[in-house]
Amino acid sequence: MVHRVKGKIEAKRKINLFRTIVLLLQFFLFSANEIYSTRPEYLDSMKVVADTSTDIPSKLNALYTLSFENALINPRLGIKYAKECLRLAQEVNDQRSILNAYNGLGNCYETLGNYDSALFYHQKTYLLAIPVGNKRLLASTIFNVAGCYKELGQYEKALSIYLNTYSKFTDAEYYNPRLHLFMGDIYIHLDNYPEAEYHSRKGIQRTFNTEIDYIGFSLYVQLAKCLHHKNENDSAIVLLDQAIEGLKKNTDQISLAGALSARGELYYDLGNYQLALQNFLEEDLIRKNTSNVVGQINSLINLSKTYIKLNEKGKSEIFLKQAIKLTRQIQRNKDILLIFYKQIAELSEQIADVNTALFFHKKHDELKDSLLNQENYRQLNIIHTQYETVQKEHKIQEQKIILTEQQLEISEKKNQFILLIVLFIIILFTGTLIYFRYLSAQKLNFLKELQKQENIRLNAIREKENEERMRIARNIHDELGSGISKLYLLAEGTLPLLESNEKASENIQTLSKTARNISENMRDLVWTLDPENNTLDNLVAKMHEYCSDYFEDLSIRTNYNITDPVPAYILSKDVQRNLFLAFKEALNNVVKHAGASWITINMKIDNYRFMVEILDNGKGFNVEQIRKTSNGIKNMSQRLKDVKGSFEIDSSPEGTRVRLSIPIHPELQNTTFM
Repeated sequence: MVHRVKGKIEAKRKINLFRTIVLLLQFFLFSANEIYSTRPEYLDSMKVVADTSTDIPSKLNALYTLSFENALINPRLGIKYAKECLRLAQEVNDQRSILNAYNGLGNCYETLGNYDSALFYHQKTYLLAIPVGNKRLLASTIFNVAGCYKELGQYEKALSIYLNTYSKFTDAEYYNPRLHLFMGDIYIHLDNYPEAEYHSRKGIQRTFNTEIDYIGFSLYVQLAKCLHHKNENDSAIVLLDQAIEGLKKNTDQISLAGALSARGELYYDLGNYQLALQNFLEEDLIRKNTSNVVGQINSLINLSKTYIKLNEKGKSEIFLKQAIKLTRQIQRNKDILLIFYKQIAELSEQIADVNTALFFHKKHDELKDSLLNQENYRQLNIIHTQYETVQKEHKIQEQKIILTEQQLEISEKKNQFILLIVLFIIILFTGTLIYFRYLSAQKLNFLKELQKQENIRLNAIREKENEERMRIARNIHDELGSGISKLYLLAEGTLPLLESNEKASENIQTLSKTARNISENMRDLVWTLDPENNTLDNLVAKMHEYCSDYFEDLSIRTNYNITDPVPAYILSKDVQRNLFLAFKEALNNVVKHAGASWITINMKIDNYRFMVEILDNGKGFNVEQIRKTSNGIKNMSQRLKDVKGSFEIDSSPEGTRVRLSIPIHPELQNTTFM
């Protein structure tokens, strides 16, 4: 680690020593290197693939390439290819091609100056890039989003994105020098030319001898503007000449038009209006071919102001009127409109068009008030101040690293001694760790043995308990059950003999009914006590059987829905008994009080709970009032509460819903739970 820090510091020193040499070499190599460009033959071949290929990946790649390249030369055609790419990619669910299609649409709308639509598609591209995990792609897409914010005049958002991205990506392998281009442009808008120059030079340095060196020409244009601001005009002209020569070999017509505009502005400021006019005319021709409305207005205003200087006010007026007409198409680009309104007003004054001048001065003032530009700039300067604070902190860190390097020479003499101490500590620590692991293993084995003995004890208790439950169930069935059955049969047999005695007949009927109910409850109790029935599937079967028998002779239509299959989870006798009795009570309430014509019973397992839902179409009741007086509802609620379950009841004139639920745990399916 120490040697890596030392090597990094040494590398930074070398960069600082040779920075000037690198910039000079770079200047000449840009003109010598082959610049990225797209040949017409290549686009033709891509069109053939897009039109004829049956291979979906090849077709998608060709459509995206056509949309991307035409974004700079024929954006409306590029939109057509991008939409076709999007349609096909969505059909085959190719997420990467969907991302590419959105990117192509965003680029095309940027060229057309429709930055709202461009922002919409670039934001979609960024969201799709997040799960891909490609940091270079992620950086590129977020730059596009920030670029749209910048063009829409939302410099605060754009600068925040750039500064945040710069702090993360400046030294990464997925670094993109366009970041410096965008940040420099914003600083020029803020009249912070020193910072713009810094980023221009930094970007040029990072594009040196890379596959994206064509971006350097746009950085040359930006650097030339900074030099022109410092009155270093000769150097600025050389940079602009180099940039224009390189950009003419590239498909990026927008950047070429921007470079021509910058060179025309420079000649205009120097008073060489003929050369300025040549550049503005060439710029205007490109702007018309790219369909970029903002660029077209800019070139028309440049031509108008130049013809005024050449004393050709008639031509100036023609171009100015064309510019005014086009401003109607960019009403959402408020910040750009603010600049154009001011320029149009000033040019109208110079050609003596007073009414137009007054009109656009008024529009400029109204728009300026609505945009609160001073507040926007104040916020931008706050962000920039925060960024400068971070930069100062970075410099402090660099100073600390230098101090660390100086201390390395002293620490090297102690390294061997420290290494021996560390080695001794490691050996001691390792031995201690092995010893404690041994103790832990012994303790774990002891605990496992205890657990094993405890399990044996619990199983023995459980077996004994099951035997006792079986004995009780047999005794109840054989002794008490047979006696009650005999009592029931005697009552039924005696009833015909006492038909003449109304009171005796009524008592015998009551006795018979009571004996029958006790007999049924005895059967349920015996079933509950039987250990073989203590599983969820058996309980569901019992509830189904009881429901069928209970409604067999009644006119209530039943509908029974059960999760299939029901797992054989083990239940405790308390859970089993309380749930079953609450279920019986709910059915009894339907028959006795609801006056229902149908009942639906739903059973399911959801989120580790077994739920029973009883629905009827009866007359309903006031739940709150019944809760205070009905022991049945109180008993059902308490039964479920005793086994950590839940009881819910809702009622209205359209019917009643009762929901009973108990907790289940699939991982404990071989263990009784409460």
